[in-house]
Amino acid sequence: MNKKIFYLAIVGVIFTSCGEKKDSKKSNENKEVVVEKSVYPNWKNQTLEEIKKNKDWDILKEVKGDLNKDEKEDVVLVLESKDSILEKRYNQDPRKIQGRILAVLLNKDGEQKVVVQNNEFLLRGDEGGMFIGIEPELKIANNNLHVAYEFTRSSIEYEFKHKNEDFEILYFRSSGMSGGEYETTEVDFDNQNIVTKTGEIEEDQIETEKIGFKEKPKKLSDFKVMLDWGISEKVYL
Repeated sequence: MNKKIFYLAIVGVIFTSCGEKKDSKKSNENKEVVVEKSVYPNWKNQTLEEIKKNKDWDILKEVKGDLNKDEKEDVVLVLESKDSILEKRYNQDPRKIQGRILAVLLNKDGEQKVVVQNNEFLLRGDEGGMFIGIEPELKIANNNLHVAYEFTRSSIEYEFKHKNEDFEILYFRSSGMSGGEYETTEVDFDNQNIVTKTGEIEEDQIETEKIGFKEKPKKLSDFKVMLDWGISEKVYL
């Protein structure tokens, strides 16, 4: 049974999406590529109203709920730049794409202000394979933030909890199908274990593997691109 079904399927989708533009650049492949410094706004400690007044970024997603158990309404935003930004992602050639920001705002003294901003973590609109313009699904449940993606034959979900004015990864879930086989992976940072289940789609037999790991929870503000952080030989977040 192939234990890397899910990871290879997702990364293949992303790399294929990013690599579609490579062929058009073959004539210039011997030239040095100069990457412009991407300029992202710094919204730390800014309010929701101040962000909404920004003319260069659109709000793609907005969810509200209590993230720090103070019974006040907090906000999580996904923002996308109106203009393209030159970025290098997943070891691909630099390309012009619309940047995306994940911003978490906590309610302080009656105003929602940005406490966490991540400019790299979210997939860009062209990194979803067949899903052109793919967007994350956001949810606040049990005071935790959930960030999820649905692909053609796979899905991923990250769960973060509030800690010391930031958010730490608490749980990771993934599922995928390939060649008549399926795989699900659950990563529990509280218990430091990974549970992977694999099987044939048309069969009832399930193979389960449970292993421990030593990686400490990472802060949301420290996450780089998705599926780039290896916590074991076979699992990447």
